[in-house]
Amino acid sequence: MQERSRKEWNCKHEMQERNRESLIFQNSTHFPKILLYVILQDKMEDFDHLFGKCEWFQVLWIEINKWLGVQIPQAEPRKVVQSIRRKQWSKMKKETVVAVHGAMIYLTWQVRNWKIFQATTVNTDLVVKQIQFVVKESVGMFIGSKHARNCIDFLEAIASST
Repeated sequence: MQERSRKEWNCKHEMQERNRESLIFQNSTHFPKILLYVILQDKMEDFDHLFGKCEWFQVLWIEINKWLGVQIPQAEPRKVVQSIRRKQWSKMKKETVVAVHGAMIYLTWQVRNWKIFQATTVNTDLVVKQIQFVVKESVGMFIGSKHARNCIDFLEAIASST
């Protein structure tokens, strides 16, 4: 009997903790409108600005699109992925473009954090080169695979680009 009440208490306590964490997350000023610092200036902005209207991200987006030779839509991440899934591309090409978009978001967020917490400004050229390096390394491993046959021209263009 005592064992059962302990299990019930543990279960109830765990549920209360989850609810408390959920409430903190939902009531937080960081969600759903995450307040961010602009990378180029010292003022507050939201997620939509950082990944849409921000001049720094615009430059990154243009350079990556030129390098890939495809047009990654500029929208919230979920809509971008949905748009890429609807393309008449091979699965490998879709996965590569989605991965590049994810890298753009991740590195933009990282640059934003460096700006806030370390007062360090990062040039977009450095981020473009970092994305290119990582993607080239990854693509190089898959060029000989069966899955790469349908988009070999795309993958070889990425792997051989400077």
